[in-house]
Amino acid sequence: KVRHPGVKDSIELDFELLNFLAAASERMVRFWNKGKSSLASAQIKESLMQFGAPMREQIDLRSEARHLDSFAQNFKWWWARVRFPLPSAMVTEDILVETFETGDHISDYLDKESEHNRSLANLGLKTYLKMLIQDNLIHADLHPGNILVHLDSPREGSFMKKVADTLGLDIEIPRIVLLDVGMTTRLTEAEQGNLVRFFDTLTRMDGHHIAESILSFAEAVDDATGFKREMRALFDKLEPEQLRKNTQEIIGDMMDTIREHNIQIPGVVSNVIISTVVLEGWSSKLDPSIRILESLKQFLPESVEERLRTVIERGHGGFSTEN
Repeated sequence: KVRHPGVKDSIELDFELLNFLAAASERMVRFWNKGKSSLASAQIKESLMQFGAPMREQIDLRSEARHLDSFAQNFKWWWARVRFPLPSAMVTEDILVETFETGDHISDYLDKESEHNRSLANLGLKTYLKMLIQDNLIHADLHPGNILVHLDSPREGSFMKKVADTLGLDIEIPRIVLLDVGMTTRLTEAEQGNLVRFFDTLTRMDGHHIAESILSFAEAVDDATGFKREMRALFDKLEPEQLRKNTQEIIGDMMDTIREHNIQIPGVVSNVIISTVVLEGWSSKLDPSIRILESLKQFLPESVEERLRTVIERGHGGFSTEN
């Protein structure tokens, strides 16, 4: 991976222009409000900061190399099923040389019947929950284009290999390879706690407490009462089955309501919510019976260790890392 010449200067120039426009906008607001600023002006500045930080991080390819090393360490016991490219020693701010990984894009499996679809959906879910709950290092760009599927034979000496040889079976084990880890997310302890409460209230479809959990992320809000009222109206009209079947649409409506009320939530929290929706989208195409929010219910009331153990070892069928 090679950074295009001049891209860093171009991005910095873009942000200088955007910051200039934000400052000009704030001066105009102060003029019309007789010296008083506005919440919207503060939110513009905050949005630029949230957008700028990950952009600057991504253009330094040494950062992506560090992420690859961290993911490889976190998934070393899962390496038979989940892999990441490994960076070489040839890494600079402009150049990243990493291992070449083979496989087909997972999007090739989305519109066809395959014996591996259910396994891939479960593996994607468990991988995401491990990142979110155990590791607190989340791949924030998990769209299908960044996921490869590689079909392996059972490892020599493994139990499955012995069974396959004894029965004369040709067994293929799907493995996923996650690419492009330039954009990642980490949560503070407070953000983790608030996010757990958010997902908890979401699975219970409690509009009032969903609104309160969202407001716990926000620094300032114009009309908290009106926001709570609209969130109650949004969720009171829904049946539990609708949340199960239409997760993406419902969360999309919720995010629209957040924007309409000018509620600014941390970019890292938005990334997690959006990543959850993206994962829900492609995993449910592979296995229509899988639902991320229902899986979240399995670990929300428990301690972090128990949450992880419940979801990974007992939820949706476990797998052995020996194969």
